[in-house]
Amino acid sequence: GPTMTRKTTLGLATVAMLVALPAGLFAQQPHRPRRTPLPRPRPTQTTQPATQPATTTTIPATPSPTPTPEPAQRPIGDTAPVKTDSGLVYYDLKVGEGEPLRSGAMVTVNYTGWLPDGTMFDSSVTKGRPFSFETNHGVIDGWIEGIIGMRAGGIRRLEIPSKLGYGPRAMGKIPANSDLIFEIELLSIDKQGPEPTSVDGIEPVTTDSGLTYWIINEGSGKSIEDGDWVKMHFAGWLENGRLLWSSNADEPNAGPLSRLPKGWVEGLKAIKEGGKIRMHVPPSLGFAQHRRGSPANVPLIIESELVEVIKPIPQTPVEGIEPVTTDSGLKYWVLKEGDGEVAPEATVEIQYTGWLPDGKMFDSSVIRGTPLTVDLKRPRVIPGWVETLHSMKIGEKRRVEIPPNLAYGPRGFAGLIPPNATLTFEMEVISADTPQE
Repeated sequence: GPTMTRKTTLGLATVAMLVALPAGLFAQQPHRPRRTPLPRPRPTQTTQPATQPATTTTIPATPSPTPTPEPAQRPIGDTAPVKTDSGLVYYDLKVGEGEPLRSGAMVTVNYTGWLPDGTMFDSSVTKGRPFSFETNHGVIDGWIEGIIGMRAGGIRRLEIPSKLGYGPRAMGKIPANSDLIFEIELLSIDKQGPEPTSVDGIEPVTTDSGLTYWIINEGSGKSIEDGDWVKMHFAGWLENGRLLWSSNADEPNAGPLSRLPKGWVEGLKAIKEGGKIRMHVPPSLGFAQHRRGSPANVPLIIESELVEVIKPIPQTPVEGIEPVTTDSGLKYWVLKEGDGEVAPEATVEIQYTGWLPDGKMFDSSVIRGTPLTVDLKRPRVIPGWVETLHSMKIGEKRRVEIPPNLAYGPRGFAGLIPPNATLTFEMEVISADTPQE
């Protein structure tokens, strides 16, 4: 079926690497969903009893259901076509009721797809199984663009050029470079997407850099400075209204300003804690490279509500504490003694903060307020962490200097950690669960 991407806490999560940057855009790898609008049929699984019951009753076989007839394309009649800048053409065969669908909504639809010669290649109608999905990812671009603005109960015909479909790839019955025709019936809007705040009556400000912003609420708390972390609610759209990403509605995201593009940072500096701003960010101030959900070099519309400005955590002084250097080259100072043994296969909870060689903090579970859990049987963390955690006790806190060969080596990580960097961490083991025999 289509890949449905859930909102998760992002991190440096890869095998043999440290896990842990905060949710949102602050540490991203390109997200590449499977580009299919079509739910694939799954075989029905039946559970057979271990033994057959002792009975001579004969149960007549259930007759096979009558197959649902193949849907025919509805006539367009005098419905006016709408052609978008991308080349997509759509017809509203039935308008529906209620508010228009916004990008990022969860919806349930019925659909049928045809090739230009009239060959049907897939249909939720014939399967008797409507399709639910989130409208800003996980399906082909023609669907992402074409469904926006529909109303519940509406029916829309989409004529999708191949570049917004599967392009040069063949997909089942769909030949390579095929234009596609879909009819989509919007059965329900299960959860509406975020709506941009109206800025009517608010005077826009355009800066020398080309950024335009509207201050919805100036705020009254701290202002941000370079090197700070921020905790905020946010959403970002393309100019055509497609939602790219948004923070969790219930919990703001936290992360370093250094992970945001220049235009976003410039806009945030115009407000204070408690403030809210809408920005139109030109390509020159946006993402120079593709990042999770964010195409490179395109204009962006961003709204941010600045919940908290967080100052970096300073390193604990280690003067007077004797360092220990291990055979691997790792170096550590015990800042606080612990007293509980950690089993070799325990699952541990830790609080940590990490700094680059120049002293800049790049990550901290302390700021996020959520300890990190590491399974020592399958530790998906950098080797320097594995070595450290296997020698710590419950309640112990250490400062650790990890050489590049035990961290991210010559590759660095995601533009956040430079190549061949020696990293400094403060790590505290909060708890450990010993596996039961």
